[in-house]
Amino acid sequence: MIRGGLSLAEPGYSRIISWRNRRFDAGKGVRKLPRRVISIGNLTTGGTGKTPVVRWLCEQLRAAGHHPAVLLRGYKSKHGVSDEQRMLEQVLDSPIESPTIVHADPDRFAGGTEVLHDHPQVDIFVLDDGFQHRQLARDFDLVLINATEPFGFGHVHPRGLLREPLRGLRRADAVILTRSDEVDVAKLADIEREIERHGEGVPIFHATHATVRWLDGELSHAIESLADRRVFAFCGIGDPESFFRQLQKCAGQVVGTRAFPDHHAYSQRDLADLEIAATGAEVLVTTEKDWAKLATLPKTAIPLWRSEMAIRFREGDEARLLAPLLTNPLQAAPSRLGE
Repeated sequence: MIRGGLSLAEPGYSRIISWRNRRFDAGKGVRKLPRRVISIGNLTTGGTGKTPVVRWLCEQLRAAGHHPAVLLRGYKSKHGVSDEQRMLEQVLDSPIESPTIVHADPDRFAGGTEVLHDHPQVDIFVLDDGFQHRQLARDFDLVLINATEPFGFGHVHPRGLLREPLRGLRRADAVILTRSDEVDVAKLADIEREIERHGEGVPIFHATHATVRWLDGELSHAIESLADRRVFAFCGIGDPESFFRQLQKCAGQVVGTRAFPDHHAYSQRDLADLEIAATGAEVLVTTEKDWAKLATLPKTAIPLWRSEMAIRFREGDEARLLAPLLTNPLQAAPSRLGE
């Protein structure tokens, strides 16, 4: 009923987005950095699993000899460092190489310029959540679509979760269907047909998000470590149910769950309430994104573990997707894979 009422505002929002995109298509208000830019973004608000993909891409670029830096908006920044920035810095830190630069600034061009001033060795930028940030020119647009809720109820804001109409897929150079293991083959086929209808031949890749280990502070535990334990799970992410489903696969018994709003700022009171709700649980479990906001709070009486997620591609998809992404950073990327 609420979505139906908001339908009155949807046409106006769509017209504004269309006007904005036409300006960018004409090159108005677009600036270009003197390095190659790969954007990782999505059509809907939250829940597509960008962070593991950003991590995967940075690791692949580094392995190929590049020096990437990540540019992000810095949502809900505190004391100059956003939660997402802190999390990415943690997961992209390397004991062998210098850490990947992660820079938060709503003006990505200004942010990239600052990074190059301080770190001239950076030869490629990864634009986090950048599909709609068209003020910065990019050489490759990688769009993530969550297979469990692909098209945001089929409507743009405020009625649905789409940030822009589906015709925006025409700008994509590649699409990754994330969480593709959580829906059946028939639904995947339907999603692919819809992407192909709007994306004008954009290549589609399948990927899953898998928990690869559990972290308890600085300690690491194998994925099987929760197989015989009672756990209570909580998170404040765009798609909490996906995290809870992942946990069901590897925990002995999930005694309860709690979903907080996306980007929730945790307090000591939240932790106290969680411990009460988790009575009978042996371990509290959350995500890396949530841990970035919890690390400075007092320890809980119940051990608090966080999951480390990694992206896993369908056989053959990873190599095919990487081919244009690992192109010499001084060369332009092809507009479509295989062209």
